[in-house]
Amino acid sequence: MQITNEKIHTKIHEMVYSNVLFKNLFECMSTGIAYTNSEGQILHCNQAFESFLGYRTGDLFYTNILDLVQAEQKVVLHKELTDALDKTENPPKQILFIKNNQEEAYFQTEIKQAESIDNVPIFTILISNVLLTREAFGQEEQEESLFETIIKHSKDPIIISDAKPDGRVPDIIYANQAFCDMCGYTREEIIGNQPSMLGGTETNLNDLIKVVEAIKNEEEGVFELLNYKKDGTKFWVQFSILPLKNKEGKTTHWVAFEKDITKNKEQHDLLVESEAKYRSLVQNSSVGIYILNANGFSFVNKKLCEITGYSEEELTQLPLTKLIHANDYFRVHKQVQNRLLGINIEPDNNEFRIIRKDGVCRWLEAHGSRLIINGTPSIIGIITDSTERRESEEKIRKFSQAIEQSAASIIITNLASEIEYVNPAFINITGYKKEEIIGENPRILKTEFNEKNSHIEMWEALNQDKSWRGVFLNKKKNGETFWEQVVISPVFDSAGNKTNYVAVKDDITKRILLEEEKEKLIEELTISLNELQQFTYITSHNLRAPITNLVGILDLLEWDKIKDQTTLELLEGFKKSTLKINETLEDLIETLIIKSKSNLKYQNIQFHEVLNSVKQSINQIIKENKTQIEADFTEAPEYFLVKTYVESIFQNLITNSIKYAKPGVPAHIKIKSTYNKEGKLVLSFSDNGIGLNMEKIKDRIFGLYQKFHKNKDSKGMGLFLVKSHVHAMNGNIELTSEINKGTTVTIIIDK
Repeated sequence: MQITNEKIHTKIHEMVYSNVLFKNLFECMSTGIAYTNSEGQILHCNQAFESFLGYRTGDLFYTNILDLVQAEQKVVLHKELTDALDKTENPPKQILFIKNNQEEAYFQTEIKQAESIDNVPIFTILISNVLLTREAFGQEEQEESLFETIIKHSKDPIIISDAKPDGRVPDIIYANQAFCDMCGYTREEIIGNQPSMLGGTETNLNDLIKVVEAIKNEEEGVFELLNYKKDGTKFWVQFSILPLKNKEGKTTHWVAFEKDITKNKEQHDLLVESEAKYRSLVQNSSVGIYILNANGFSFVNKKLCEITGYSEEELTQLPLTKLIHANDYFRVHKQVQNRLLGINIEPDNNEFRIIRKDGVCRWLEAHGSRLIINGTPSIIGIITDSTERRESEEKIRKFSQAIEQSAASIIITNLASEIEYVNPAFINITGYKKEEIIGENPRILKTEFNEKNSHIEMWEALNQDKSWRGVFLNKKKNGETFWEQVVISPVFDSAGNKTNYVAVKDDITKRILLEEEKEKLIEELTISLNELQQFTYITSHNLRAPITNLVGILDLLEWDKIKDQTTLELLEGFKKSTLKINETLEDLIETLIIKSKSNLKYQNIQFHEVLNSVKQSINQIIKENKTQIEADFTEAPEYFLVKTYVESIFQNLITNSIKYAKPGVPAHIKIKSTYNKEGKLVLSFSDNGIGLNMEKIKDRIFGLYQKFHKNKDSKGMGLFLVKSHVHAMNGNIELTSEINKGTTVTIIIDK
């Protein structure tokens, strides 16, 4: 039998390789082909068959195919051989083969009986896909039958076409059933047509040109085309073309091995589309995305470039030492190395500082996971700029501390007025524990003694998203009442939605009690002052008549008839004292009149008219002392005031400047009216006189009967009256002065 098998092997080999067409088909097909006898011994096989099972060329000759399958599969394969011997048609089966490296693999297996050689039945065993054709080129009937069996049962579409001269498109001379099934045409409809019959409106012309160029140059090639089935359905096909040459090397035919790749193409397109989508999402993400290995960044997206200030090219070449802040580098470097080495592979969060390209320090937060990319340990993750968050957290921490340590009572409620938070000051003031007050309504503190409609006004303001200020009389847990000044404001989230109310409350009980005591004291002082004023008024008027009589009597005395010198001196002294008392009484009465006037007559005063009137009344004094008066009323020429008071102010201040001029130097007086930033009237009087020592007299400058120079005409009443007039008109007065430089009086009167 061994000799017979060798003869049969030689016979098959000669038959396969006697024709160039069948030789190329046999060796180039992707389907594994083996010829066996009825016992399963392999008499011949192609390279694909050996390659599938991991053997070299010739290793499988005379090996029994039953020894190449898993033990339980031997029965199945033996039955297939038996059925083939009996001409029984069986569909292809999945058979578990054992490869040369002892790995197990399933192959689609089909067994058919071929023609006998030397009365020995020969079987064709096909595994996986078969890429062979049937061709009738005048071969012997036995040879034709063998390859017809192979082509007939091939699962891959195959067509054979003739070779036209000058590279013209050939005509199809053969198509197997798989090709007909793929395109929906019958063999009769296909034979005699060109392969371009499957083209359509969307078939790419450039792809067709590539095929034509390969045929023209008699070159092998692999191509993809969009074709159309008979019913118009589009499908994608991948095919390889192979020129078949005769003994003289002339191309006589073309064979095309085809495969419907529509599903693969659709999946590929989906993958491409999906990849494009994900790439777009990554590049346009609002967070930084990176891939990092031992050499640094291998990928960064646009956001990470924006965060760091570096370009993509710069970041992928930048050492981490130049990016990460020196104080954080060693910690981050150690964590990265441990992650890459697999010491810590769990996803982590890491926060550190970087130095941007522009030199600005920023805080980043990184989240990363370890994975292997192209065999290289890497970390893929996201990075966000946490600088603002850290700053916000720091602000919140400070605000929280301020709230916790605040002496003011602070309450936060939800929109249903349920208390969500109170600070320690609230606990200390009210006596409630936190667990007793959380969830309660602030009305738990309410008493019945609050101002009417105060709560209505409060809710009207809050419902309009405004703050409200007011005062409440509330009660503590023990029932004790206390006064609170309250500011309640709405709280909004980042989207502008109202979420809470916050109330800041100051305990003003002591202040209220002090104000009540002050009001009582003011009331008592007012009564006393009125009584004193009435007493002074009565006293001054009761004294005025006797003093006037005494002055009249003294005027009636005939002083020339009094000869007694002692009597004359006593009467002179008595007269001086009486006149002094009378003068003082007049000043007192005038002061009382100013202080007691509550209904003063205000009118629009023209300052230049007042000055002219005063200058006329003291014209003689001005001339005698060669006084210069410089006035500027352009900015504030008029104001609504009491005319008699204004005239008195002008006259007293001008005459004071004349009285206290430097010896031998005429008085130079500057008067100006203007408005300050608050819109109040400002009157200023400046001179170049002898000035005053303000350090010594500043507390007495506007006092009654205060004299600061030895001047016989001074009574100490002028500045006192000026201040009284100014205060009566709701104003304030200031005086600045320097020795030998002069004095300035500034009067500010409110609107």
